Amino acid sequence: TAAQRDAYKAQYTAYYTQAAATVKAINEKIASNAKEDLNKIKIGNYIEIGKNFTGMSLIRFECWEEYIDEKFSPSLIIGNNVSMNNNIHIGCINKIHIGDNVLLASNIFITDHFHGFVDSRDKNIPPFLRPLYSRGPVVIGDNVWIGENVTIMPNVNIGKSCIVGANSVVTKSFPDNSVIA
Repeated sequence: TAAQRDAYKAQYTAYYTQAAATVKAINEKIASNAKEDLNKIKIGNYIEIGKNFTGMSLIRFECWEEYIDEKFSPSLIIGNNVSMNNNIHIGCINKIHIGDNVLLASNIFITDHFHGFVDSRDKNIPPFLRPLYSRGPVVIGDNVWIGENVTIMPNVNIGKSCIVGANSVVTKSFPDNSVIA
């Protein structure tokens, strides 16, 4: 309905205004992390970043606490010595945990949720008005290398020391030391 669209647009505008402030806070905290020996950076109630984080441009962390009258308790935890290249998008309503010493190449999307269901329940609802739902958390183990253009979907556990090959779409879990392509 028009009222739902207007409410969503207002929420969307407020979210991106808050996101811009969050990005500024992240940059300031990362700069202070380089100057001080902090154990972790905490941003708001939902994001923790470990020591020695490095990131290039266009990194987008989304932790949705509310979306169209639904409430969530997201948790995005990024370990120590994590390096993210350009164009990283992480969307969280449940839990995403990235371990220590993880290397992320460019153009990566990691999510713990979907917009609506993949059956007939939501087929007549525009995607941006569909409810968000999580099928489970995403856990990425220590010493993982994630290649270019990778998508990691909900309810996935990537074990320690895995390599996720370029252009992979990860929809299931893998044990330690796996090569995922």
